[in-house]
Parts: sequence; C-alpha cells; structure tokens
Amino acid sequence: MAMPVTSGGGDPNPPHGDAALPVHPAPVNTNLNHTITEKLDLTNYLFWRTQVKPVIRGYNLLHFIHEVLIPQRFATVEDANAGRVTETFELWDQQDQLLLSWLHSTISAPILQKFVNCKTSWHLWDRINNHFHTHMNVKCNHLRTLHQLTLDGHTVSEFLSAIQDLVDSLNAIGEPISVHEHIAVIVEGLPETYESSISFIDNHAEPLTVDEIETLLIGH
Repeated sequence: MAMPVTSGGGDPNPPHGDAALPVHPAPVNTNLNHTITEKLDLTNYLFWRTQVKPVIRGYNLLHFIHEVLIPQRFATVEDANAGRVTETFELWDQQDQLLLSWLHSTISAPILQKFVNCKTSWHLWDRINNHFHTHMNVKCNHLRTLHQLTLDGHTVSEFLSAIQDLVDSLNAIGEPISVHEHIAVIVEGLPETYESSISFIDNHAEPLTVDEIETLLIGH
C-alpha cells in the first residue's frame, strides 16, 4: 500500500509535487562548493539571485527549487512502521540537504536567522523569494507615498510628521534614505507660498539639517 508523499521536517509540500509520478534515483552531487562574491543581505536580493540561480542550474539541481517532485518516502505501511525509506527518497533527501547547506552558506547571518525553520531547499528558496518580494513592494509603496505627500490640507507639523513616519518605516525594513533625499521630499511638498523658505534652503551656504528645516518651516 503506497503512502502519501511527505517532505519530512514539517515543511509544506511544494505546490507542484506529485507522488504518482516516478522519480528515478540519480547519483548525489557532492561537489557543490561554488563560492559567490556577495552573501544575501537586506540590500542585494536581486544580485544574490543572479549569482545563485546559475550555479543551481549548472549543477542540474533546478528541480530541487522549481516544480519539485518529492519521491515517495515509504513504499508500504510496513516500511513506514519500520522507518525504511525508499532508495529514491533517500537519494533525493541527501542531494536536497547538500543544496540546502550550500544555500545557507550564501546567506548572511542576520538574514539566515529569519529562515532557520526551512528544512528543504524548495522551502528556503520559496520563503526568501516571498520575503524579498514583499519587502520590495513595501519599499515601493513607501517611496511612492513619500513623493506624493504635500502640505496642502495639512498643518506643517502634520506634513513633517507624515514624512518622518515613512522615513522611519523605510529605516525599519533596512532601506534608509539619505538626509538629502529627506530634505528633497520636504521641499517638493511645499506650496508656492513657501517660495522664500525654499529659496533659503536651496541657497544656504552650508546644507541645513532636517531639524533646522523643520524649525524654519514651523516658524514660517
């Protein structure tokens, strides 16, 4: 009696897995030791991906992260009770764990801590992609909102607080903006009635700080 497919370790099954399809044993590739130039951090996801994916493809291991077919773990109920896994599953699991270990080596420690519960290569790859796609969407939304803010209909304090909240949110997701960008957003959102203040900010001999500009605008 065939048992249901399972990935082990509590990981969710890949969405394209199919226990009914035959998966033939293949030799385990133990030579996955390619070194990349930059480990994954908060700022280089796309660059990391362009380094890592060709290596996975080059070692013919892409099927461990895309359209994954996990072999049957146990052939019969008796095997399951005895803990005897199929040869196909054992070879698949060995290769998957070697790939997972290599992927770990390409990720910086602060980022890897977010994914310590991922037990298969597919699960780690999926979680990283989802995390950074969400991260980039949040960043884009914050930046879009930031550049749409204007003083119209708000007090100066409300306007400056709204900008500061978005700047803080970007900092919180590891995407800080420079003081120059912060000031540019403030100036862009000012109406024509603040032309004298804008001119003072733009033409000041020494660049003003955000605090100095906020004090200037509140006293306008």
